[in-house]
Amino acid sequence: MKKLILKVSAIALCLSGLTNAIPVHSAYNSADEITFSLRAMEGGYIPETNLNKIYISPEDAKNGTTIHAGMYIEADYADLAYISAVLQSENENIIFQKETFQSPMSYAYAEAQDFILSDGTSFSTRFKPFCFGRINSMNRYEHGIYHFEAIIQETLFSANWLYDLKNKETWSADFFGSSSDELSFIDFDIQIAPETESGIYAINFVTKDEFISGATYLTSDDSIPDEEHEGKYISIYHSLVPTLKPLEIVISETNPVIQTEFTEANAMNCFRYAHDTTDFSVQDFATEINFYYGGDEFTKDVSDLLETFSAGSPEIISIGKPVIYENNLTFAGLPVENSSGEQASLKYYIGQKGDVNRDGEVNAEDASVILTYSAEHGAGNVFFLTDDTDNILENFAYFLGDIDGESQNAGQDGSKLDASDASLILQYSALKGAGHDVDWNELISE
Repeated sequence: MKKLILKVSAIALCLSGLTNAIPVHSAYNSADEITFSLRAMEGGYIPETNLNKIYISPEDAKNGTTIHAGMYIEADYADLAYISAVLQSENENIIFQKETFQSPMSYAYAEAQDFILSDGTSFSTRFKPFCFGRINSMNRYEHGIYHFEAIIQETLFSANWLYDLKNKETWSADFFGSSSDELSFIDFDIQIAPETESGIYAINFVTKDEFISGATYLTSDDSIPDEEHEGKYISIYHSLVPTLKPLEIVISETNPVIQTEFTEANAMNCFRYAHDTTDFSVQDFATEINFYYGGDEFTKDVSDLLETFSAGSPEIISIGKPVIYENNLTFAGLPVENSSGEQASLKYYIGQKGDVNRDGEVNAEDASVILTYSAEHGAGNVFFLTDDTDNILENFAYFLGDIDGESQNAGQDGSKLDASDASLILQYSALKGAGHDVDWNELISE
């Protein structure tokens, strides 16, 4: 395995000759105030609540894919001078892409670009804005002078940075008005090799003794780390240990699965009458759905799980047998499943009001089914409107037959399926048979 040494500066980093060269004020009371964090930036699915994790679909793992990651410092103030870090991949299929590493100043725009940070700070620069720099009196970004050296292997990355600013009165590097966790100070690509098996893989900060020369240091006084000042700087090898957040790459062999089956019919299913021309809307369904994926629990807005929302046009639904419009749910490019292993989807069940047996006609047969249903239930017997054991279809048939109510869940609104509904269906059928246009609302109000 060949090593690649990148020297962004012509000056090699020589610690022995730099002791006390750059004064750095003590910015941290303890290392607990500092966190080194590896985060996913692009590729796969990155959860909003945990940027230190990225989910890769089985298809992407099979074909091979690339993700983009960055290293961040999370601290209240960027009074830093020297950083040395070692990263290592846990698996030979998770490979650092040597040519993609971008250190501060390594990317320059042809012309100055305008940037606005989250706190409102605006500035202009030809360099990609990283953590270490400042906004000068001319409202321009001023990068720090630095030395950078890296050794990059396929599964190991070791690098050293030494920073200072041009203004000798203010040597320390700053986050120039932004939060430290908003800007990476180095970013790079990670290749997921084809046919990578499912599992959880990590890009870790190496803390083993054999890498002591590549320790992660943050200066906390006026010295650069060396043997004479071993106790005067913060290192991941000492009792003052910064918080280290590795990047977890999750490749799951299973699809996301809904955590809890909904009991309300309108949670993932909506019943509509064919004569209803109200616009279809995702708001007709549950707002959020809970599900598991890759061993983690997620709660997502329904609209975020739909690649497209389409249910036809209520204006052109033909009057005939019931139809079902289905909108499949997906997450991270994978189909979301219910607990039975079936595709989870939002469904519109649309049929003619009064068409209990769902044969496309509203007539005496539907009235007869309702009368039988009412009599059997009145006698305490079990009787179903449909031959199907699907509870959704049973509720849908109830919805179509409950003429004077609009229950989405078999009478849960207090309305009963009884002789009055059968009578209204018979009246409707007789009027339609005589060639009249019938309005259900007018018929019910008579």
